[in-house]
Amino acid sequence: MKCFAYISWGMAHLATLLRFFLATLALVAVPTLAQAGGLIRDAEIEQYLRDLSTPVWRAAELEPEAVHIFILDEDSINAFVAGGSNIFFHTGLLLATDTPEMLIGVIAHETGHIAGGHLARGAEQVAKAQIGAVIAYVLAGAAAAGGAGDAAGAILSAGPQVAMRNLLAFSRSNEQSADQAGFSYLEKIGVTPEGMLDMFERLRRDEKRYLGQPDPYALTHPLTKERISSLRSQVARSPHLKDKLSPEIDERHARMQAKLFGFMRPPAQVMSRYMGDDVPARYARAVAYYRSSDLTQALPLIDGLLAEQPDDPYFNELKGQMLFEAGRIDEARAAYRRASTLAPDSPLLRADYARTLLAGTPSEAERKEAITLLERASQQDPSYNVSWRLLAEAYGKENRPGDAHLALAEEAAMRDDADAMRVQAALALEKLPQASPAYLRAQDIKRFAIRREREKKDAEGPFFTGERREILSPFRNR
Repeated sequence: MKCFAYISWGMAHLATLLRFFLATLALVAVPTLAQAGGLIRDAEIEQYLRDLSTPVWRAAELEPEAVHIFILDEDSINAFVAGGSNIFFHTGLLLATDTPEMLIGVIAHETGHIAGGHLARGAEQVAKAQIGAVIAYVLAGAAAAGGAGDAAGAILSAGPQVAMRNLLAFSRSNEQSADQAGFSYLEKIGVTPEGMLDMFERLRRDEKRYLGQPDPYALTHPLTKERISSLRSQVARSPHLKDKLSPEIDERHARMQAKLFGFMRPPAQVMSRYMGDDVPARYARAVAYYRSSDLTQALPLIDGLLAEQPDDPYFNELKGQMLFEAGRIDEARAAYRRASTLAPDSPLLRADYARTLLAGTPSEAERKEAITLLERASQQDPSYNVSWRLLAEAYGKENRPGDAHLALAEEAAMRDDADAMRVQAALALEKLPQASPAYLRAQDIKRFAIRREREKKDAEGPFFTGERREILSPFRNR
């Protein structure tokens, strides 16, 4: 599990907040957003979310390969679509869904936004940008709103209130449309819509706690009680009311929550909550002991899980992570090799395995194998900047400076760092053979960087300014 970026931003002007508002459509209205903690990358959780979502996307006639999933380190219960076909899930929502049916209800709602084209008016420019810019856009907007305690009120008082209320009404209409579309997708795939209703009930409790009795015309979303009322009668008539998801999905959902809880909560709290002998409980405790640097307790737990399920790629991955950070490189390499073999389509596991190959003083064969793995991983998931960083390291060890600078330019693009993009692309152009595919790609990145720098300079307010820093993850010390 990885948290690869943390971005701190200054206050945003009205125009900036409006751009963010138009570029994102969230599940529920909240008074303010907490400071964005960054993006979490985890192969197991992402695969679970994708497997759960794919039937819904197909029901909406979307190409699953065109939809991207991201997990945002936020405690609030929320999910949203941004920059086109990118769905962001807050960790707070993932932990709050008592059943997978509740989560698939959220997925169906957000898919309704994508299929309905609800972002087209406000996010056309962002949707055309590279995914790194989309991610930065989302985190910037969330952080800007989080930094202003009265952000919602400031928006309403900063400009013509009639125009703003019309804009908010447009968003509320989109939400109702997404609710109806989401319901239809669940009906189409034969899954009970009761989970969607349960999720709205949960959101109503939070709405009362945070908003009290808000002005319904000052919200981007219809009040949850209105959404519940509209949905309840439809759910009661559904022929799929009792059609739950499979026990296998239940198990994967419980594992996802145990893993998140193990990595995100204090170890003592994890031990108190997960005291049983079932798989999710032992998984959570293994993570908690690992985070406490107690491998004498963590390794036997993960080895016990592997004894029961030796072909589980994610148990092998966690063991590899424990061993690698303990400096037991050869053992970690074996665990990661098995994990990537068992889940051959996972770019994150492939990159982790490559990292073990590059540790220490790798042989020529290990360097070449790592490059092959990382080139494939970065093509499959270009949004994972760790792959680009490792690829630059591997190219450097192979005395391929042009390719190394190009990989660093790609990595900078994932951080939306236009200055680093431009510098690294220019260095790559000095080293790469002219007219080669890599040379042409470096030219494209340099042009893109110059355009991004111009956009940031021209943007109203400090939306694209502020301090950017990367922090060590509570999930993995990179």
